[in-house]
Amino acid sequence: DLHSFPTRRSSDLHIAVAALEAAVNTVVAMGVADSARCGVLGFSMGGYWTDLALTRTRLFKAASTNEAASRSPAEYYLWPASWQFVQRSIVGGPPVGEWYARYLESAPLLRAPPQDVPILREHESSRLDALQYTMWWEQGAQMELVFYPDEGHIFWQPVHRLSSMRRNLDWFRFWLLGVEDDDPARAAQYDRWRVMQRRIAQAKAEANVVGSGPRHER
Repeated sequence: DLHSFPTRRSSDLHIAVAALEAAVNTVVAMGVADSARCGVLGFSMGGYWTDLALTRTRLFKAASTNEAASRSPAEYYLWPASWQFVQRSIVGGPPVGEWYARYLESAPLLRAPPQDVPILREHESSRLDALQYTMWWEQGAQMELVFYPDEGHIFWQPVHRLSSMRRNLDWFRFWLLGVEDDDPARAAQYDRWRVMQRRIAQAKAEANVVGSGPRHER
């Protein structure tokens, strides 16, 4: 319900993520999924919920978003009036004054990203607001950002659809299964991903060092 959001509490966003966690935990308990190899993928608003989950849960080991909405102040001002109306309906108003805090709360972009979860982001080339996710790079996120020229919100060119499907399949096979395609044309992407893999391992090692510091009893 778009119009009731302004009267709701912040816990509603946590409820949405909790529902996603419950669904994954259910299939893990059924033996259908492996909790150590859970990935998440979303398109458009599904990309928004993917990003939100990445900033609020440690459940996923790899992620991919395509044409994700961000609900950020930058998106509000860069997108057309029709989308500004949608964001005002969802959040309650523009990203100024009393409403700005709601954007800070609901925009995944404005929260700290995970540094140990590889993220693939795909956008059509006119989506300049997608560049705002370089903020996540500056905070240590391991992320690959891909733009497709002359596309729409839903990719319509067969070559781009095929490229996106192959890239996503390769992405999750690499990060969740440790599998690489032996096609020489794809070698460069694996070189990039192995660099990301080393950076993630280094970040985890540094986090363990910090977390294993001396403890003082009271």
